[in-house]
Amino acid sequence: MNSEHFLVETDWLETHLADPALRVLDCTIAMTRQAGGGWQSASGRAGFEKGHIPGAQFVDLTRDLKDHASPYSYMLPSAVDFAATVAALGIGNDTQVVIYTAAVPWWATRLWWMFRVFGHDRVAVLNGGLGKWRKENRPLTNDTAQYAQADFRAAY
Repeated sequence: MNSEHFLVETDWLETHLADPALRVLDCTIAMTRQAGGGWQSASGRAGFEKGHIPGAQFVDLTRDLKDHASPYSYMLPSAVDFAATVAALGIGNDTQVVIYTAAVPWWATRLWWMFRVFGHDRVAVLNGGLGKWRKENRPLTNDTAQYAQADFRAAY
């Protein structure tokens, strides 16, 4: 896959799950409507632990990839912090990354954008996300994927 593919289909992903140069990231954020109006966001980790795409890892955008010094939620982390977080997930500069969410797709596109900001073009969003994956009766697991630390150098 090259950097021109911004979306991947579920059949492509299932075929490539065993590829050692692929990392799959779930970045689901659960959104709850508040009684007084507005929305409250929370980590989607609990849903991930109930079942996810084999080989996937969870990235918590409420905690892992944000600027902790900012008073505003979901601000872009520093290049150093981004690189450290994704390297710990086994993502290097040559790794193909596929991102999905369980519901609201804008979180996946936000993480896709972060990768692109820091110079990583080998990134795509799973078309239809986990919902489409489930509708097609593709495999799910509760196993947690672990990968060796990689070397990721953010462009900035």
